[in-house]
Amino acid sequence: MPRRGENIYKRRDGRWEGRYIRSRAPDGKAKYGYVYGQNYKTVKEKLKAAALKKPEAQSSIKCGSFAELSDMWLRSKRSAVKESTYAQYKHIVDNYLTPGLGRMTLPELSNAVLEEYIHYLLSSGRKDGKGGLSPKSVSDIFRVIKSAVCYGKDSGYQIGCEPSRITVKNRDREMRVLSVSEQTKLTHYLLKETDLYKLGVLICLYTGIRIGELCTLKWENISIPEGTIRIYGTLQRITAAEGEAKTKIVIAAPKSRCSIREIPIPACIMPVLTRFYSEPEAYVLTGRSDRYIEPRLMQYHFKRYIENAELATANFHALRHTFATRCVEVGFDIKSLSEILGHSDVSITLNRYVHSSFELKAANMNKLSF
Repeated sequence: MPRRGENIYKRRDGRWEGRYIRSRAPDGKAKYGYVYGQNYKTVKEKLKAAALKKPEAQSSIKCGSFAELSDMWLRSKRSAVKESTYAQYKHIVDNYLTPGLGRMTLPELSNAVLEEYIHYLLSSGRKDGKGGLSPKSVSDIFRVIKSAVCYGKDSGYQIGCEPSRITVKNRDREMRVLSVSEQTKLTHYLLKETDLYKLGVLICLYTGIRIGELCTLKWENISIPEGTIRIYGTLQRITAAEGEAKTKIVIAAPKSRCSIREIPIPACIMPVLTRFYSEPEAYVLTGRSDRYIEPRLMQYHFKRYIENAELATANFHALRHTFATRCVEVGFDIKSLSEILGHSDVSITLNRYVHSSFELKAANMNKLSF
């Protein structure tokens, strides 16, 4: 049993923790070190061993706050990732890591603390007070925490947690997929008094390209004679760096090298594309080379089209899932579908984008015979 003054206690995660004076600052203020174990006896032995270490060996152990570590990790990523990825990391650090965990010293950052913070984010983490964040958002935040902790340990910092032992249960949200009748109804609406915005929705519905890829698409990337679309980039609005406006538009390479691809155009939409074909340098959605449309405006138009076509609510990304589902239903091999969607791994296509309809299940069951 621990005795008073030993600085050994049992943690909430079941482990034991011991604290010792690692060194003292010039002003005499103590700097503490921490040891961990599965029981009291193990921790006590580790404390004895730590007390025998020479000061110069102890001084090699770095300590600091999690806010300082997060900031160093973020700076290390600036030149290592795409601008949009860095903007996402910075948003997570500024809005979740620094406010929620930043004041804690690295030895204090235990698995129990991380698990408690994850629970908080899932239950009441939204700033508007309307409940918690989605499991996907919390998974993204925790992924950054793990990366920062790994960076810190590799840099010689003493950190009191092992994030690899913690998992965030990511409940799969059922993705909205248009049924065959809904797709037919939407297509008829889009072909009636078609404009460039409706053309953009048709392209996504029948090729599965992402909304950011659509917004950066130019007519020079569409070959009418060959019947192909070449995807080379994506357009998105990201959080701007310090000293700039809050957000800005960036046009960059797609999500991965596999997203740079050539897609055959279905014959059913070729006549519409031919009718609107413009100068090569012009953006498809505007017909002009000096003006593009950003994703949120396309999302606004799509919402209006769904309402006007009298369909149940769906977001723009449902077009991509609908395309993938129709491809499976007509017998596409998964490898071809994966390449058309621009996925780096076939498993992504299978796990996230293949939604089997009840009609397809029934048809496959009816293939069985005695």
